[in-house]
Amino acid sequence: MKTTSEFSPFRLPRTTTAMKWLAPILENITGLKRLHQHYLHRPDNTDTYAFLTHTLNSLGIRFHATGEPLEDIPKTGPLLIVANHPLGGVEGVILAKMLMQYRPDIQVMANLFLKRIPELDNLFIGVDVFETKEARRTNMKAIKDAGQHLSSGGALLIFPAGEVSTFDGANQLQDKAWGRLVGRLARSSKASCLPVFIEGQNSPLFYKAGNIHPRLRTVLLGRELLNKKNKSIGIRCGSVIEPHEISKMDNDQDITNYLRLNTYLLEQNQPTSQTKKIPPTKPCQKEQ
Repeated sequence: MKTTSEFSPFRLPRTTTAMKWLAPILENITGLKRLHQHYLHRPDNTDTYAFLTHTLNSLGIRFHATGEPLEDIPKTGPLLIVANHPLGGVEGVILAKMLMQYRPDIQVMANLFLKRIPELDNLFIGVDVFETKEARRTNMKAIKDAGQHLSSGGALLIFPAGEVSTFDGANQLQDKAWGRLVGRLARSSKASCLPVFIEGQNSPLFYKAGNIHPRLRTVLLGRELLNKKNKSIGIRCGSVIEPHEISKMDNDQDITNYLRLNTYLLEQNQPTSQTKKIPPTKPCQKEQ
């Protein structure tokens, strides 16, 4: 076990007298203290795949995959994996672990905070979720890096909503409208695309906090990660959408809508092999 005084991405800075008192309290409230303890028990000199495995085992999180087998995905060439984002963190860990077995070149667009974890630095392309000038510069670089990775034949996992799913007016858990970036990446790189649907939801407290302010949800993500212990997260993989299907779309927004609809079709309780794709020759309605 490592010492508690060593660097940890889950410890808040204690650079002022006030923070020396406040940091332990905030770490306890947000779950960072427990995540720090899990991090101290990580294996020495571990690679990314082993660290992902350790993380899931340490947190007691399991997953089960249904739908099309990942063995069938292209082993080379640009591959864009798109998924809904109902939980806020653990789905990225699970999908990265699953995909690395078949695409060791996988990279994930995710919250910049995750790049603070040294074992995951090379896996993630960091996105800053806060609306500042520095965040805009960071995100422009992230988009450029993602495009270059795909264009060079790499595999990229992206959660196009950019934030955790919330309940809509019909009390259905849904991503917010997907940005057209995912459509632009698919079109410009001529990538094959793989839709994936993630099952599950967070605690009622998480959604109530989000009604007060979206940043409160971000603060609670650590607690939500911890409360998935002894739960099995369902992962439903769809069929690969070939580049020639994407090329029939009129614009980036239609491509984005097409990918989103194929992702949410996987939510239906039927074998993925029986799920029909939305015909690419007909423009999809834009998300409201």
